[in-house]
Amino acid sequence: SEATITYALALCQSSRADEALAMLDGVRIDSPYGHAVRAIAASMLGDNVQPLTDAEAVLVNAGSTYLDRVLANLAAAGAEVRSGAVAAAEHRLGRTQELADETGDQVAIRLVAHACATLLPDVARGDYRFPDGDLRVGWHRVIMGLGGLVAHPSS
Repeated sequence: SEATITYALALCQSSRADEALAMLDGVRIDSPYGHAVRAIAASMLGDNVQPLTDAEAVLVNAGSTYLDRVLANLAAAGAEVRSGAVAAAEHRLGRTQELADETGDQVAIRLVAHACATLLPDVARGDYRFPDGDLRVGWHRVIMGLGGLVAHPSS
């Protein structure tokens, strides 16, 4: 259900992607939102296959929202960077940044900017507008997780 998926995303924001993925294993994932959140959880755990599969399912679904697409693409980019496909990740993040910019959603824009800076530190040059506002701690943990940087949940 959507509530379960939203709770799984909250677990990811608490650096508890393992619990999120276990919870999602118990539900039928048939919505773009479900695929996007599963992609995030799997990518945070270092899976380089599931995030790409889930991202593709989101991108081909005409009913997916821009936020579904942003989350799925960030998860897939993390997998691409870990797999050594940095150029693919850079291309994906560039498209995702355009998508976020078009919506004007400041949180999505900052989320993508942080992901670019974290996942592509060597190529984050002038093309990437660095975040001019901070990101809530939960999203920061997600981005750190996608980058393979452990952010421990605060007790």
